[in-house]
Amino acid sequence: MQSKEVEKEAHTEDVSDENLVQLNDQEETVQEDEFGANVQVIEHTVQPQETLFRIAMNYYKSQEGIDKIKEWNNIDHHDLEAGQVLKIPLPVD
Repeated sequence: MQSKEVEKEAHTEDVSDENLVQLNDQEETVQEDEFGANVQVIEHTVQPQETLFRIAMNYYKSQEGIDKIKEWNNIDHHDLEAGQVLKIPLPVD
């Protein structure tokens, strides 16, 4: 019994709330961006009344992420629909 607790603790990471990003239980992949850098691509399902600004702030902590999201999803406007699946490219450490 104790070994299971130790094993469970070994897989637990110390994550602060400010760095926590909900991944919507979607698939993650690693791809290259236009500069050849590896990026982790997460699929994000848009929730009702969710905006590009809110999604960018959630994943990038900056509104500059809006342009990345728009580019990776071939979006030329800010209108999103609930249920729409977006690719979110994140830098790989």
